[in-house]
Amino acid sequence: MKLLVSAIIALLLSSVASVAWAEGSLFSGFELFPGIKLDGITIGATFSGWTQTPGPEQWVPFTSSTGGFVSGSVNYAGSPGFGHSVNIIGGKWAWLEADDHTIHSGPVLSVLNGVSSAVTWPANAQTDLGCGPGIATFYANVGDGLSHTIGAISGCLNDQLTFPPKIWGIVNLPSAP
Repeated sequence: MKLLVSAIIALLLSSVASVAWAEGSLFSGFELFPGIKLDGITIGATFSGWTQTPGPEQWVPFTSSTGGFVSGSVNYAGSPGFGHSVNIIGGKWAWLEADDHTIHSGPVLSVLNGVSSAVTWPANAQTDLGCGPGIATFYANVGDGLSHTIGAISGCLNDQLTFPPKIWGIVNLPSAP
């Protein structure tokens, strides 16, 4: 629905020093649950999807999956939808590599080095913020508990013009120090 996961969401990377993510890892998926609103905070907006081969950052069908899996659940403050933005205030993400052994996961961070995690929707269905007309953009700071690195998940959320809502993006995590 209205978040991303912004990651997503969701979601992501490899074992302690197995892969450098300078190029980023791409994913596509769907919003599975819009979350529950309590006292002005939406809790548990959930996204899930699949990894995809390097190429343009765009939504691809599951048939283009490389065999990996990504998921994320975020909490946010604000009202989603055209002309709005929300601040991601926490959550969790996970990425399972196609080898079924390498798992990256950790927290979704609200702010890191002065950069906030957020989802921004265009003013209307005709406005393009870089993902296509009517499609939201997101940026989420994430930590990887396995490699003890910090990076970001960013991309696009099409939750106003299609059902189920589609999410796609890129995960950038440095290799372990």
